Amino acid sequence: MKTRILLSATALCLAASGASALDFGSGAYVSIFGGANNAGNANVDISGLYDDYGSTRYKNGRVFGGTIGTQLMPGLRGEFELSQRNSDISAYYEGGFSTNTASAGDSMKAFSVMLNVWKDVELGPNTSLHFGGGVGMTKLSLKMDDPVLDGDATISDKASVVAGQIGVGIDFNVGNGVKVGLDYRYFVTGKGSFDAVGYYDNGTFKQSYRDQAVLLSVRIPLGGN
Repeated sequence: MKTRILLSATALCLAASGASALDFGSGAYVSIFGGANNAGNANVDISGLYDDYGSTRYKNGRVFGGTIGTQLMPGLRGEFELSQRNSDISAYYEGGFSTNTASAGDSMKAFSVMLNVWKDVELGPNTSLHFGGGVGMTKLSLKMDDPVLDGDATISDKASVVAGQIGVGIDFNVGNGVKVGLDYRYFVTGKGSFDAVGYYDNGTFKQSYRDQAVLLSVRIPLGGN
């Protein structure tokens, strides 16, 4: 995890340095963001010696990341985003049973690379609204210790899936082009396949991931602003 955060931060810093050196537009910027998320319940398709199903529920988690972007045209921005979502699993139910088989430490993590487009609408001299969304790829990392009722199984696997998000937010200009923002995001991925080692000759859990998040952000202009 620490390595991933370091690499992400390094990539954003290098991109920012390159953008500043190239001066590719008067609207170029970098931003950082973070906040809380609430992941929705996930339906799980299980395959092994027989087909089954399950349901995963999550605790409130956290989101953090950064972007580099530029103004594509007046009122329209495009940006490249790196972000991380961490959600601990609060409960897992297999089939129609009411027994919670989740263990302490069970979690879903989502590392995403996104391309976003945002529309800006000026509300006043120092306030603006933005809305839009993006698409990209996400690496889901699922960790579960013995989630099945009738056998031993361990899941510690990753899956790369398509992802998308939409959002809306408000920005406040605090001086020198720096903007502080408050955002709402809805994020969703395609289904990933995760190997359950020890589950009936190694079964497979398939599930997607979705969440809602409230974020605080700081957007900093690059050279030329």
